[in-house]
Amino acid sequence: MTYRTGSSKPRVGALAGDAVLELGALAADLARERGTMRRGRGGVPTTMLELVAGGAEALAAAREALEHGAALVKRHGLDGLVERKLGVPLAKARLEAPIPRPARNVFCLGRNYKEHAAERGRPREPAVSPRILRGVTPGKGGR
Repeated sequence: MTYRTGSSKPRVGALAGDAVLELGALAADLARERGTMRRGRGGVPTTMLELVAGGAEALAAAREALEHGAALVKRHGLDGLVERKLGVPLAKARLEAPIPRPARNVFCLGRNYKEHAAERGRPREPAVSPRILRGVTPGKGGR
């Protein structure tokens, strides 16, 4: 997930109960505990787009950070996580679009929803529509 707190830059996080875990900070914290600090953030990219592009290695680092964060919440509670600046309560996070600025335009294939498909009938060729992206905003669920 991508989220912000206050006027901060967007961050890559993960939801764990009522906590939003800051994966970069958690990865760095885990690396410091192990004495293996690398790349300043413990190997977790700073954006969701970088996380996707980073492939298996970046995803493994994110999973490890998530597990570390979940363990810290269990051990010290949400307040302990917040105190160490490793996460925030969900109520204080503003959820953003997962990838606020996609690298390329998106091409949609198919029908938007079941009723629309029934209304137009079964096409001989799939419907293709480009979506030129200048930015993406969160839906109604965004905070």
